[in-house]
Amino acid sequence: KRQVTNGSNLKTPENAKNVVAVGATQNGVNADTHCSGGRGPTNDGRRKPEIYAPGCGIVSARNSTDCLTRSSTGTSMACPAVTGAGALVRQYFEQGWYPSGSPVVDDAIVPSGALVKATLLNSTVDMTGVTGYPSNLEGWGRLLLENALYFDGDARSLSVMADVRNVDGLSTGQQAEHPLVVLDGTETLKITVAWTEPPAELLAAAATINDLDLEVVSPGGTLYRGNFVDPSTGRSLPDGDKDAINNLEMVLIDAPQTGEWTVRIVGAAVNEGTQGFAVVASGGVEPFSAGAIRYASHTVLDDTPLGNADGIVDPGETVTLPLTFRNTAETPASNVVAGIAVDRADDVKLTAATATFPSIPADGTAESSSPHPRFTVGPDVPCGTVLRFDAGVISDLGEGDTSFRIDVGQNGVAVPAPGLPLTIPK
Repeated sequence: KRQVTNGSNLKTPENAKNVVAVGATQNGVNADTHCSGGRGPTNDGRRKPEIYAPGCGIVSARNSTDCLTRSSTGTSMACPAVTGAGALVRQYFEQGWYPSGSPVVDDAIVPSGALVKATLLNSTVDMTGVTGYPSNLEGWGRLLLENALYFDGDARSLSVMADVRNVDGLSTGQQAEHPLVVLDGTETLKITVAWTEPPAELLAAAATINDLDLEVVSPGGTLYRGNFVDPSTGRSLPDGDKDAINNLEMVLIDAPQTGEWTVRIVGAAVNEGTQGFAVVASGGVEPFSAGAIRYASHTVLDDTPLGNADGIVDPGETVTLPLTFRNTAETPASNVVAGIAVDRADDVKLTAATATFPSIPADGTAESSSPHPRFTVGPDVPCGTVLRFDAGVISDLGEGDTSFRIDVGQNGVAVPAPGLPLTIPK
């Protein structure tokens, strides 16, 4: 890490490629002006810092006192604001606020760090008190979280096109394409991809290991590449050069053409493993839907002698898992088949990984037909472990993906009322 710092202007760990480097703006009405923070680029040319938040003249708790406050200035005051925003982004996804803008349990997901980072950066705005955007001083600008998160009734929408873990990521030469429908051309279109790279060698002169490229194609065929931005306007230019060193890329377009755009993530040079990524868009966009068939619920059948029949997935048990899927389309779905995968292949053995369904009515649900998916949990898997299941769905309506999670064991302590016995966790 030290080899790619630029000395007194940008220091370790702010120069690290997988962190979110934060600078501090002035406070209040002066929040669009720089206050303190590092100045990029790193010695190997990467853009740092990435994001700013107010950090000058911030009133906070005073140490070594019970109730007193103090005013302080610096990135140590800005970083907590960005950290808190990141926690809100995670809560947004885990409580199922995406895509409807209201909390829906069936829509809850566990976001990767890359998805949290992409969402934070997709919210940023130009700091008008700093020349050029983006720049080596302000990075991608000031955090304005409401620009990225959609709530019911907002004009701007959010589309999460992918949150791909490394195990399912890209190799060199592979690419992933995602449709993005722009419904309103009056809202600025902003698309961000982020990925978490493997570490470089200690004291390496260049930090980049795995290079992905963001390519965005308009309905009319115009190609925009990630990070090729005119600093005088802060907007993407067509047919630009690729970025081979940053693991965060962005496209910004005013007055985007309405219709279906193509967002392409290209594995340009993946030198270690396979590379996952997260890509989001905000603006007058339609939330991305990977097919019409979605997970709705499941039933845990842990019958004896391979389980204890308590309806909870416990270590060492073999579980049969009837699945209920919902059809969000306006027409019935037939020939529905789902292939099931789990993220913890070392801890969980899938012994039946296919679910077939009867016809699912429009805007209705159906349970999988017997034989249902079946798996065995390793005896040493700790209670509280979260198992993430992904289902690739094929039907006469097309192909798609859906996912769900199962917690191993009982995670909480139920307190019915003061003085009553506790339910002891497994």
